[in-house]
Parts: sequence; C-alpha cells; structure tokens
Amino acid sequence: MYTHSHRQRGFTLVELLVVVVIIGIMLSSVVLSIGHGDISAKMEVETRRIYALINLAREEAIIQGEEVALTVKPDSYGFEMFSDNAWEPMSTDKMFRSRNLQVGMQLALVVDKVQLDLGALTASDDKNPPARVYFLSSGEMTPFELILRSSDETVQYRIRAHDDGTLEILTPAELS
Repeated sequence: MYTHSHRQRGFTLVELLVVVVIIGIMLSSVVLSIGHGDISAKMEVETRRIYALINLAREEAIIQGEEVALTVKPDSYGFEMFSDNAWEPMSTDKMFRSRNLQVGMQLALVVDKVQLDLGALTASDDKNPPARVYFLSSGEMTPFELILRSSDETVQYRIRAHDDGTLEILTPAELS
C-alpha cells in the first residue's frame, strides 16, 4: 500500500517575492549597463528597484520580527536593522546593501509633509542621525514620499507610502 508523505509542495509567497526581486534587480542592472537611453528610462528602472526593495524590506521586518529602516542620502540609499540598541547596516545581505545613484540622479525625502534636508543629515552621529523611513515588525511603516529626480530637476519619479501602508509609484506623466 502506498502512503503519502507530508512533503512540502510548491513555494511560499516570500520565496516567490525574493526570486522576483532578484530577477528584477538583475534585469535592471543589465538594462542600465547596456542602454545609453535617456535619464528618464534609467530613473524609471531605479525607481522600480527601490520600490521592490522597500516591499522586500517591509516583508523582512515582519518575518524576522525586527525593525528595518531605509536610510536616504542625496546620492545613495541603503537599509539598516535595529540590533543591540543601535541601527546597523544590513551589509551582510547583498540585496539590502547601500547603493549609489548614477550620475545625474538625486534623492529627496518628504516625511509628514516636510521635505528633509538630506545634505544636513548625512553624518551618522547621535546629534544628527541620517534620514530614515521605518518598517516595523508589526507591519506599520512611516508614511513618506521618496523623490528620485534628475540633477536639473526636469524629470521626477516618486514612491509614495500612504497612511494605510500602501505604496505607489508616480511617474512624470502622473505628476504633470
């Protein structure tokens, strides 16, 4: 008589999400290295990468039961985890490593309808902590708007996090 073993079949939603994010990041890297397209196309790819990483970081905070933060500087961004009463870069995970923007791109961050001065917040000390957006283990997050713009400010993409936890990408066409 044949008995069924209790083997797990299929993939979990988190596993599928990780694979999709990895494929998206790899494809965007290929597109950025091959294409000599205009800055708008490169900015769209970067915006989608940041959006995917934010979603993954939110899931990571919930699954790991740890607080996670997106750290934003004018020309770079990265992710940190709260551990041993301090924020530590998530540098052991290549997915969440710090990333520099391409030349011609810059970031701005709006929290509670106030645009932060990212240039003044680049030092990492207690008196002047970096700009952070928090993803809590409870599933809550800081409502924010992350703006990726060209250096001449002619092109803008926005990632907006609403009070209810939903995220959306706003393209230049939607902003005009």
